[in-house]
Amino acid sequence: MSEDPLFVDKDEQDYRLDTIISPAIDAGMVPTVNVPLDLDGNMRVGAHDIGAYEFQE
Repeated sequence: MSEDPLFVDKDEQDYRLDTIISPAIDAGMVPTVNVPLDLDGNMRVGAHDIGAYEFQE
């Protein structure tokens, strides 16, 4: 992906997706190993987001 993923604050190492228009939302692949939760413990639903954190609306 060459587009800016629109992180909350990469300078402060907050790599959560900041806005619903992020090109990383629903752009990931479902892994072959079941990973139902992101690093915050939130459920991954539908198409996974690219990154360690699932976007929470």
